[in-house]
Amino acid sequence: MFGKHIIKFKQFVFTGLMLVLYCLLSVNSFAQNCKYSKNEIDPFTKKLTKETKPSKIMGAFYTAGTLRFSKVDTTITLIFDYAISSYSDFEPYTISEGAKLIFLMENDEMITLNSINNISGERSVIFGLVPVYSCYLKKVKYQVNQKVLDQFLSSNLKTIRFYRNEANGNEDYIDAEVKNKHKNVLPNLVKCIM
Repeated sequence: MFGKHIIKFKQFVFTGLMLVLYCLLSVNSFAQNCKYSKNEIDPFTKKLTKETKPSKIMGAFYTAGTLRFSKVDTTITLIFDYAISSYSDFEPYTISEGAKLIFLMENDEMITLNSINNISGERSVIFGLVPVYSCYLKKVKYQVNQKVLDQFLSSNLKTIRFYRNEANGNEDYIDAEVKNKHKNVLPNLVKCIM
């Protein structure tokens, strides 16, 4: 008589343990590895202020770029840092307010953002056997809304087109294909800032 109850009790315990194990594995698989340079309530404004640490989105010998998001209350800004290098001397680039940053996603959707600030590039030279000239464009900001965030979450990144101004005032752009290891950086950053 007790045999039937013991078997049912063992099945109940086994089912419960499996359910707990499943829940733990599910939570772990959806967890984000978010890294923040700032994640606090501003003591003066009492608003939540978050900023993710920069994540590399592209990189080669002559060009490199990182992305990060900043959120103050409900305002979300994408911040792009960019560097270009050359063996030939060149004048630093600038970014004008309204300059485009275009993302081509793997689902062939294009997302266009416009910069909200003016940036002057910082020039540096590394002297060696052959001098290397570099220009750094730091903290180029693009305001984003919920629709754009949803678009970033819907697909991985394929290519970036980045517009900048040459010293003579002419606008040009660089296309940078995103390597496989960086394709999911954008959706992951969006999840961290939400």
